[in-house]
Amino acid sequence: MLARGGRAPLSHDAGLKDIISLRPGEAAEIITRFDGYRGRYLFHCHNAEHEDMGMMANPEVI
Repeated sequence: MLARGGRAPLSHDAGLKDIISLRPGEAAEIITRFDGYRGRYLFHCHNAEHEDMGMMANPEVI
């Protein structure tokens, strides 16, 4: 995680993560590498209503 809410990440954000807990209205900036596998990945929010707001997607690495 690079930032949480436009500020430096919190201490519990350190290290590699595959899940980030965000509060309503909170944003996070992340960085990741996509190597070793070309194809579709999934990212999503566990709030199903967010699917319509672009918080669920299947990006393809080519």
